[in-house]
Amino acid sequence: MTTIADCFRDAARERPDRDFLAIPKAAALPHAPDGLRISYGAVQAAAEALRQALAAAGYGPGRIAALALDNR
Repeated sequence: MTTIADCFRDAARERPDRDFLAIPKAAALPHAPDGLRISYGAVQAAAEALRQALAAAGYGPGRIAALALDNR
């Protein structure tokens, strides 16, 4: 069975420089006044780093982990 994660990994592998998220300058984010672009490759790299950190802490398939993110 193909999962959403499988599809994302395939997209990141095939086109790592393609935009995953693009916020135009017109959106005027306070922390990104010139807009923001994040590639599939960058998101995949961040997800892999998080996976490795969780694995090092003993988390793996079947374990539940929660993330608390600052919304500022």
